[in-house]
This record gives sequence, C-alpha cells and structure tokens, in this order.
Amino acid sequence: LARISTHLRARDAHFAELDNSRSTQILSRLVPQHVIAQLRSNPAAAMVVEEHARACVLVCSVVGFHTLSQTIPSSDLVHTLRKLSESLEGLSSAHGCSIFEAGRHPFVVMSANPVADPGEQAAG
Repeated sequence: LARISTHLRARDAHFAELDNSRSTQILSRLVPQHVIAQLRSNPAAAMVVEEHARACVLVCSVVGFHTLSQTIPSSDLVHTLRKLSESLEGLSSAHGCSIFEAGRHPFVVMSANPVADPGEQAAG
C-alpha cells in the first residue's frame, strides 16, 4: 500500500509539473518574462500592475502569407518564417522589448518607455 501511495504522489507531482510547464508556455505568449517572474515569486498576487510614462506596441502580420504559402515549398516557407521570427526576436531583445502572441497576429512587440520622438524632445 505504501508503494502505491508513493507511486500516486509521484504521478501527481509529474502532472503538476506538466501543468506548470504548459501554463508557463501560455503565459510567455501573452506577457513579458519579468511579469511571469513576478507572478511566480508571489503566487498570492492577483495581478501585476506597472505604470509607464510611455509605451509602444507594434503589431505585425505577414502580408500575402496565403499566396506565399501556395507558391513556394513548405520547407522554404518555414525557413523564411523562422528567419523573420529570429530577426524580430533579435531586434526586440537588442532594444529591450518583449514579444508575445496575440490572437491572429503572430508578432506583437511591446516596449515600455520607448525613446521619445526627436521633435518631442526639442519641444519639451
């Protein structure tokens, strides 16, 4: 009986770990990593609130994707999308931005406190 109880506890722990992994994957598509870290460090927190003087959101879609997918081999399409994604991730990382998925748009980039418009700086 003790062996069965131990096995059941191990199985439950394994399923809990899988659920945690899935939750992290879903969260990382929706919110920046530092927000996930805050939620993980304080599970009792109902929300994470941040306030920024400036924010920027860039939403990108691949124009002509349907036509492209019908005219080039699948392997070329996947390679092209991977290169596009890696380039956007590199640019976002270099500029301190966060990427996440939002609905039908595969690429959404967010930046809090982006650099002000040069015209705005001159006026201020």
